[in-house]
Amino acid sequence: MWVGYFLPKGTPQPIVNKLSAIFEKASRTGGEERPGRFRQVVDYQNGAAFAKFIPEERKMLEEVAKKAKMIK
Repeated sequence: MWVGYFLPKGTPQPIVNKLSAIFEKASRTGGEERPGRFRQVVDYQNGAAFAKFIPEERKMLEEVAKKAKMIK
């Protein structure tokens, strides 16, 4: 599972920078092991890395769905 945020095209760069800094800082809290719970692994990606990740992730998930015969 992954979580990301998207902003409208044309969002002023200072707002993009501020939100990126906030999410990057929040990602440093990491995840802890707790008995009976899943461990959370936080992998912060900046905007450029996340933009590259999306089509790669979509392709991988489409291949998985095809192998599971969920889609053609």
